[in-house]
Amino acid sequence: MKTFFALSLTSLILATGEASAACTNITNTYSGTVPANSYVIAQGPFTVTGANGCRQANISSTIAPIGAGAPPKLFIDRLTGSAWTEVSGGTGRTASALGQLGTYRVRHVNNLNVSRQYSGTTRYGK
Repeated sequence: MKTFFALSLTSLILATGEASAACTNITNTYSGTVPANSYVIAQGPFTVTGANGCRQANISSTIAPIGAGAPPKLFIDRLTGSAWTEVSGGTGRTASALGQLGTYRVRHVNNLNVSRQYSGTTRYGK
């Protein structure tokens, strides 16, 4: 019985140690206004690294309009060298990216002649 208890306790300690090395998930909720014919960076730039156990970038974002009408367009961009490259989005109210570790941002684009208000949530590992 003592041996079983000691092994169980050891297993629990090892399992806890492994769990602490898991990728830390961050969730941010925000709201704002995108001016007419413009864009805003709603989240970021943020860098996803392997330091906290992340093996790849796993980003998901949602957007909703505040008031009537459609929300601004939602994009996830990745920094490649010195330029931003679109990796997801452009249609719908959700965007997600699963890929290389690196630096990312969430961008909201308004192609209308009037400003658009929005609320959104972005979740990513860091």
